[in-house]
Amino acid sequence: MVSRENQKLAASAVVVLVAIVALRALTDFGLLSRFTIVVFVTIVTQSVFERVYQ
Repeated sequence: MVSRENQKLAASAVVVLVAIVALRALTDFGLLSRFTIVVFVTIVTQSVFERVYQ
């Protein structure tokens, strides 16, 4: 079976990947702005998953 930690890690990776692709396709932000948004999305996603899985 897959552990919850691995599920959270995989889900976070998917969210980050989607955020990167969406930012790349839909915006003309610079690299630093995209990086900042991806970090923010990652932190929010992890906190949401921690609340859901507790």
